Amino acid sequence: MVGQITALLEESGVIHRLAADVFLHQDALEEARQRLRQHLEKNHTMTASDAKNVLGSSRKYCIPLLEHLDKAGFTVRRGDLRELK
Repeated sequence: MVGQITALLEESGVIHRLAADVFLHQDALEEARQRLRQHLEKNHTMTASDAKNVLGSSRKYCIPLLEHLDKAGFTVRRGDLRELK
């Protein structure tokens, strides 16, 4: 039952799967993008640790989010740093 609900929410764009067991609501994803954009516009680059601090999140959620943003073309990873694409 949970899998069906998750699939329905994912298909409708309400949530996004960042990893096998990590999902993020569309509104939370947009807020994270805005906060990271502000940081990157000011500082030009960020580490995963910077992103964790900006978002107040843990590595468990931050790394899949950053990888999702890389795949979506929002950021680009260069070694340990990310910048806006």
